[in-house]
Amino acid sequence: MTFAEKMLEAAEEGIVLLKNEDKVLPLKPADTVNVFGRIQFDFYRSGTGSGGSVHVPYTTNLTDSLIENEKNGSASVNRELAQLYRDWIKENPFDVGKGWAQEPYTQKDMEITASLAKDCASKADQSSNKAIYVIGRLAGEDKDFINDKGSWLLSDEERKNIETLCSAFENVIIVFNTCGIMDTAWTEDKAFRGHIKALLYVWHGGQEGGRASANILCGKSVPCGKLTDTIAYRLEDYPSTKNFAKDINFYQEDIYVGYRYFSTFAPDKVLFPFGFGLSYAEFELGKAELISDGKDLKADSKITVRISVRNISSEFSGKETVQLYYKAPDQPLATPARQLLAFKKTKLLKPGESENLDLTFELSRMASYDDSGLSGNPYAWILQSGQYRIFAGTDVNSASEVKKSDGSAAITLKSLILLEQLEQCLAPSTAFKRFKQGKLLADGTYQLEEEDVPLSKVDLAKRIQNHLPESLTFTGNKGISFEDVKRDRKLMDSFIAQLNPLELATMVRGEGMLSRKVTPGIAAAFGGLSESLHDVYKIPAAGCSDGPSGIRLDTGVEANLMPIGTLLACSWNPALIEELYVFEGKELLQNQIDALLGPGINIHRNPLNGRNFEY
Repeated sequence: MTFAEKMLEAAEEGIVLLKNEDKVLPLKPADTVNVFGRIQFDFYRSGTGSGGSVHVPYTTNLTDSLIENEKNGSASVNRELAQLYRDWIKENPFDVGKGWAQEPYTQKDMEITASLAKDCASKADQSSNKAIYVIGRLAGEDKDFINDKGSWLLSDEERKNIETLCSAFENVIIVFNTCGIMDTAWTEDKAFRGHIKALLYVWHGGQEGGRASANILCGKSVPCGKLTDTIAYRLEDYPSTKNFAKDINFYQEDIYVGYRYFSTFAPDKVLFPFGFGLSYAEFELGKAELISDGKDLKADSKITVRISVRNISSEFSGKETVQLYYKAPDQPLATPARQLLAFKKTKLLKPGESENLDLTFELSRMASYDDSGLSGNPYAWILQSGQYRIFAGTDVNSASEVKKSDGSAAITLKSLILLEQLEQCLAPSTAFKRFKQGKLLADGTYQLEEEDVPLSKVDLAKRIQNHLPESLTFTGNKGISFEDVKRDRKLMDSFIAQLNPLELATMVRGEGMLSRKVTPGIAAAFGGLSESLHDVYKIPAAGCSDGPSGIRLDTGVEANLMPIGTLLACSWNPALIEELYVFEGKELLQNQIDALLGPGINIHRNPLNGRNFEY
């Protein structure tokens, strides 16, 4: 398999199908599909900034990829409409903005007149005629989304175009070619007459994103992506919103980030839950079986939930992801109503085929951190005594409880287990209120309360001083080289003692963009950057490159642009991502680059964060 084929596979697996009424998708060979929106051709590949600045060898867009599939027997594409957009785009070129991070969130689009929509709808039988509207969004480094039209919200132009399409077409499909989630609740507005039948987040799929999206729409590949964000009804429903992009960013939600907040306090505010994603295939989960490696549970005891998955559809092969969640005891430390515990994706299951999945985790995976001393173990990871309930399903909301054969909770600990004693670190120095669970309500949620956040009691300067390593006496050059240390690690201290303060600073400080001491055009260099470090002590100069989606070479040298981090996460397929990055590693070797600044791993704490796409 080539790098391009692996990128395509990854891009397909991360696409999330959120809605598919009347089985409007996949497109059928008899369908005539009308694709609207300039983004069908100006298809976004990646977010902006360091993470997207890759000089790609080629790109793919949606409509040309649909036409490519049409040649192989897929749905027909309205070529006249496509040409109309091509001509309009020539007269209205893509706006790249002026300067760093100045590209707009979305591009000016062509107005869809009522007569155009009606004419396109008359090209084929109304029962088979379908309209796709592509919505594009771009954000990134130094450019967060804002709660405004054309950014987080639909633009007036987009809303008017979609209303016009819904007046002419019974079957409207919305494709979100975005670097993160955006306001999605508008799809349920009455103004659209219930004609929005399908929703897909295809994200930014790198250079193969257009082809991957077309393959999913045509059924050449079957969607199997799952959300790694909660899509709420309103931006205000995210608890981090009121603190986002402020001068002082209070982390009020504490442990209740993302789905943990919604599951615990506000499930009614969720439009599409964490872990959710549809398929053209249909799956049936068998009864979950709980397997433990012993009665006397310890921190490293392994627990397995075995569950069968069967493809009950008659037409489509597909993959399903089983997810385990848990509810830890609430005393003395309160815990979220649901926390992800383990997950596993099936192989490609043919119609009627089944697979047994074993989801195994260590008991310590369900630990809580005591940052206040309520448990009597301040600054320690603990397993609280009590019942640990396990839930299995295909998203956080659908997961049902896995019980023992006698109907009791999955795991019960008779006494608290101290896992790791630490010390206070990075506690806030400014007082504020954080979320706290109140009483359990009749609907199974908790009352939201607040409490004072524990403040730092640490003298950081003193702690650093107390933890400094033992000083080495400067010796000057004793003839020990870096190669000597590679052969015998016991020489490390003697090697370092040869280096003066300037040499040590030079080695760790490095050089910034476009250093000539490493591969030209990459982000930074470090290591043997001075004459003495490189020539005398034989320390190599090492280079690192941006970024999270591929190699950024500011000399203009081409490199492959992979799907964004959000899309890769939505595949819920670690093995596939590892295979993808083996290819990326080989490309690094080809370009003599030692390290890649990516992929990023971070929390999608608020959907307005422009760099969510990297994570």
